[in-house]
Amino acid sequence: MDNSNNDQVFHSSNIANQTLAGSAADPFTLTDKEKKRQEKQAELNDKRMQRAAMRAAKKAERMAKFAALRQRLSHWRKSNPLIFILSSVGASILILAIIVGASWLIVSQITREKVTTRTANNNIDPTDYISVNCRCAKGSQAYNDLKEDYEMAAEREKRIIDNFDNKTATPFQTIEFINTVIGSGYLEDAYDSAGNLNTVKAFDNYNQRIQTANITNDDQKALLELYSLSIYNTAKQYNQTLEKLFNYIPENMFDGTKYIYYSISYDAYKGLGYTEKANSIAKILESIPYGSGSF
Repeated sequence: MDNSNNDQVFHSSNIANQTLAGSAADPFTLTDKEKKRQEKQAELNDKRMQRAAMRAAKKAERMAKFAALRQRLSHWRKSNPLIFILSSVGASILILAIIVGASWLIVSQITREKVTTRTANNNIDPTDYISVNCRCAKGSQAYNDLKEDYEMAAEREKRIIDNFDNKTATPFQTIEFINTVIGSGYLEDAYDSAGNLNTVKAFDNYNQRIQTANITNDDQKALLELYSLSIYNTAKQYNQTLEKLFNYIPENMFDGTKYIYYSISYDAYKGLGYTEKANSIAKILESIPYGSGSF
């Protein structure tokens, strides 16, 4: 039997297989393009990963710095409780002053646009503090706007005073209450020419703030009386502070009042140089939940 045709078929099939194999492995056709595409894609992926890693590293660095800052602030607050209280009071007053000041600037601008300065001055009622502050006529739109701002501030203060309960108040709320009633600036005219604090004048100013706020609740009065002992610390009469504090029993106090007591005590011992005693009080302060949230 003639097998020449079969040999030819086998030979042709073998060539075809070799051709296909050669095409698949041919470095000058599809494989070369695919390699270049894959290399380019890999390069792009590497760049994306590098950028993502850099962003993640920067974010982690920012978070670490923020956490460290929060830790330092927390340590500072616990190590300097009364300074933190005064800072909180000052910040609150500053915010309130900014709000009132912004309102006053807006009112002043409106007034200047509507009338001349001379006319506005002529319309000021010197017996009305709102008219004096806004430098506008009583009953004008500017006057009414500023009056509304004052009324809102007064309502907020009244709400804080009415809702304050020293049995449930956190240290944060206790400080807010003291800030609302006493505020700042009551010591400004209590210094003599040599820079010494006149404690008699300071206590007179302090008690005047309490009377102005119309505080009648006995617990609130007792708290404010306790806080007034910080005047002795300001005058550097630390022994006088400790002598007055001796009449109190902190174990019977609620958290807010207890925080004030130990804050004043801490500053007195620190002022006298009793570092070990001050540090032990600082640990007590750290154990009191500071809390948050306004009334």
